[in-house]
Amino acid sequence: MPEESRAEMDNKITEWYKTVNKKIGSVKDLSKFLGPYPIDFEDFYGQQMNEYVNTDSIRHFIAGSGDRNPLWWNEEYAKKSRWGGIIAPPMFTDWICAPWTARRVESPSPMPWGFIGLPSGVKREILQPIRPGDKIKVHEKWLGLTERQSRAETRRFRLFFNTDQRTYINQTGQPVAIVEGTWVILATYERPSEAKEPLFAGGVRKRHKLTDKERDAIGRGYDTETRRGANTLFWEDVNVGDELKQLVAGPISSWDVTAFFVAAPGRAMAFDMEWERIKSDFNFAWLNPEVNAWFCGGEGHLHDGASITPLVTGGYAFALGGHIEWLISRVICNWMGDDAVLKRCQVQFRAAPIRGDVITVKAKVIGKSTEGGEHVVELEVGAANQDGLMLVPGTATVRLLSRGEAKSKTK
Repeated sequence: MPEESRAEMDNKITEWYKTVNKKIGSVKDLSKFLGPYPIDFEDFYGQQMNEYVNTDSIRHFIAGSGDRNPLWWNEEYAKKSRWGGIIAPPMFTDWICAPWTARRVESPSPMPWGFIGLPSGVKREILQPIRPGDKIKVHEKWLGLTERQSRAETRRFRLFFNTDQRTYINQTGQPVAIVEGTWVILATYERPSEAKEPLFAGGVRKRHKLTDKERDAIGRGYDTETRRGANTLFWEDVNVGDELKQLVAGPISSWDVTAFFVAAPGRAMAFDMEWERIKSDFNFAWLNPEVNAWFCGGEGHLHDGASITPLVTGGYAFALGGHIEWLISRVICNWMGDDAVLKRCQVQFRAAPIRGDVITVKAKVIGKSTEGGEHVVELEVGAANQDGLMLVPGTATVRLLSRGEAKSKTK
């Protein structure tokens, strides 16, 4: 590409960046998008998709995440817990409005072929459990675009981070969670269709074929998964350096990915409804060369070579970091038990897992303290694939009961 042409693109990108950031701090009530057909496709991927919570919706969510914790689904078990009944798992807000979907700021695009974007990370603050019977609305505050400044002139793109802060509010007006989702946006100097190599972390990926021993070990791990449950973990009994029991999950299949998109609905539509979405944004759609028809760009999560897979993994279908974050949450909840609270969790989606990846989730205690009269522990968490590629690193804060608290409650 001639240098003049690149310089001209840079000027347009800079002007776009300055213009859209004039709207920093703007607030939306995302619940206004809820309702009957026709769907309002404006900012479609930033919309609230559900509002009414019941045991069915929680059960469908945990089916998509693979989490068998009885606190989420067994009423008789949950009645005996400190919560007095079923509560939703910490990541359930994704069923209401997924944080790894972003307000659409790409339009009007300064690039003739639009932008390329993928989820980059999530920061969660969980304020109270969500329960069956709750009705949730979501208020969104746009925190704006930031550009990573340390780019070399030889880079193939300019890199931006688009962040939304979403507050989930129940029917009594109380916030139950505050979640920030960040979306990475690439303004590429080359046409995506002409790219010779992936733009994202991980480079050209390879699918791993399990040995019989590896395959059987994963099944045994599922069968022997343990949960602390009602056996209280006290703050005094936790030590810095303690390691949580790891979880090995996978290999990720197309069925796993489909279950994920159903558990965080609004991503899966069919026939007429999908055509409406395709018409709203052909930059996201994929022209399937085999049948010469427009398909949802989400096909790249299910089929090799579809949509933007060459730019992300070198051609392999890829899952999303959100599913891996759910696995991380599962490891934490198995360890902390029913009496504890996952207060905060912050993760980065550093590389996309591909279909066929086996995911190992590890976590360890890196700190203990008191926080506003609460007894908390800090965790370092991470999920890597079978090749050791770190996919989703992060941190978490868990509130545990102290022995003193437990004694005062029994008096």
